[in-house]
Amino acid sequence: MVQFCPEIFGIMMLIVPPVQGLLKCDYNNSLMFQTSCIFVYTELANWKNAQKKCNEAGLHLMTIRNTVNTTQLLDAISLMSGKSHVTFWTGARSIKFHGLYFWEEDDSVVESELWRQGEPHVPFSKRCVYLDVSGELGTWPCFVKRCFLCEAVEPTWYGDRNKFHCQCSQGLCDDIGSCLSGHMQCFPGWFGAKCEYYDVARRQDKTYHVHEDNDPVCEHNLINPYTLNLTSPVPFSFLRIIVTQAVDTTQVNFTLTLRSVQQTCQSTHIRMDHFTYDFICLYGPVYYDQLTLAWPRTVTLCAVYISKGHDVTFQQRVTFEGLKMASPEVVVDSIDSIGSLCTEQIPGETRQTIEIHLGLPQMITQITIARKRGVADYSHMKGLRIETLDTRMQTLVTFQLNSAYSDARVVSVLTFDNQTAAKIRISLEAFNEKSFIEICEINAYGECSPPFYGGDCLEVCPASCPYKACHIDDVCLWPCPAGTVGPQCKVPTIAAALNDGRYQAAASAHETQLGYKEIALIVAGVFFACLALVILVMHCLTKAASGVEMSLKEFLRLESEAGQMLHLSSTSIERGDSALSILVERLEDAARRQRNAALMKHILSKSLKVEDRSRPPAARHNVSPSIEFDEFDEEDYV
Repeated sequence: MVQFCPEIFGIMMLIVPPVQGLLKCDYNNSLMFQTSCIFVYTELANWKNAQKKCNEAGLHLMTIRNTVNTTQLLDAISLMSGKSHVTFWTGARSIKFHGLYFWEEDDSVVESELWRQGEPHVPFSKRCVYLDVSGELGTWPCFVKRCFLCEAVEPTWYGDRNKFHCQCSQGLCDDIGSCLSGHMQCFPGWFGAKCEYYDVARRQDKTYHVHEDNDPVCEHNLINPYTLNLTSPVPFSFLRIIVTQAVDTTQVNFTLTLRSVQQTCQSTHIRMDHFTYDFICLYGPVYYDQLTLAWPRTVTLCAVYISKGHDVTFQQRVTFEGLKMASPEVVVDSIDSIGSLCTEQIPGETRQTIEIHLGLPQMITQITIARKRGVADYSHMKGLRIETLDTRMQTLVTFQLNSAYSDARVVSVLTFDNQTAAKIRISLEAFNEKSFIEICEINAYGECSPPFYGGDCLEVCPASCPYKACHIDDVCLWPCPAGTVGPQCKVPTIAAALNDGRYQAAASAHETQLGYKEIALIVAGVFFACLALVILVMHCLTKAASGVEMSLKEFLRLESEAGQMLHLSSTSIERGDSALSILVERLEDAARRQRNAALMKHILSKSLKVEDRSRPPAARHNVSPSIEFDEFDEEDYV
């Protein structure tokens, strides 16, 4: 028999389907609470069964971070029920008998200010946490039956403890940030499977429908050639075009210009699918403020994306010294909104530092910092220092913010440097009590350091790719060396395989397993051919010996019989040849598999070695590390 909460008589038990897609919080008995939907379950259950009920519906028992709105939540429940004396199980309980209580969602400790007076109870048995009528937390044995609250976090947030903001349209992401099927459109100015790539074209040029933020709908009104003028220089990562039919890439041309001087770009292209092509400069980074694109007149261009790289600070770990921030992760969430939180000064602290730990070394080409909006004077940040550091914590490049840039809300730093950085440090030596760092958003754009690749730089490029450099879809950036083909240069050409001792070894290893049938067919063909000839010769000799003249008719008959036997032998030989061809193909496949196995073994042994070079020494630019300042157009920065 199902029991219901007597205090909220009149509310029917809620049956919630598994939560998928966008939550509008408009289900029966659901309420919006901060960034979550709260579902009110009126069925009495012990804590374990309450948790099970929530999980079956794709939810979890409610987690409470503060008491700011808990009384409003309880008031809303009271209005629904007409009763006010209601308590609910939440998602916290004691793990061991030491008085500490943890939230099941992320194993964090329940904050002390959330407890009612006299709590938490030091348990002699496992106890669970409930929300009382005052909006505070109390404890009770977990076997007691209570009503309970289930929670579903809005899908606009994802990741560990839901710290990261989804960049996909309508906020529909999976647990790693990839857009859900059918919702591939990104927030304005972003593109890619996770909307992880900054689209320079969309941010700078709002006049064309081809800048569609992953929108697959084609428009046919783009002027050919197409020119994009930027308000400030940016690094070039790659150019992506989407067309309606296959295109001859030799007829697609683009030029990069910086301050009216054409830049050198040895371009290569990678075909992502039947209609999507990416174009890359091999010897980068290349900086530009104008891009011109031309393509065949017979081809309809549907979309243009121009990337300056992915935001390497996104989701990375942030630490503060002498500063505080309610939610440190929002400083690297790629969103600089009007209501963004900003760092705050800790009184009495003279040294203030923000450090972003990149996890894996990255080739950083641009750093931007966004300061607080609506501030007329940023002189309190005079002397701000921006540094990139390598894995040994040695400084690579440094930028000092002087008085000339004190009034710029968004500061952009270009790093003309090919080295890889493991950390970004922003610091300020306070000159007086009014000096402090007040930053709301930090972004750094760049490329993965080989052998890593992908939007989050977690994939390892195979050693078979030259310089271990891969594009975002695991295709080698550089042309394959002689003797290999394929997207990852793993497949040996036939000529290379035949000259390779490993091919012969593979052939020897597989000969006895694969060759019995094929050899039998060849032997049978040869046997029938020899038999036909022997019969013909023997018959002729017999006739000659008996002194009987061979008539033309009889000769033709014998010739016909011999021809039939020769045809049979020829057919057998052809089958044997065909079988032999199959054998050769199988031997080539065996050799290829053995070769790939050796390559994979090499990859596994070498894949964790991060190289500091992304191109051959002869191809590097001979430029000294330096920094250049540019200010963003306020409307172009999000």
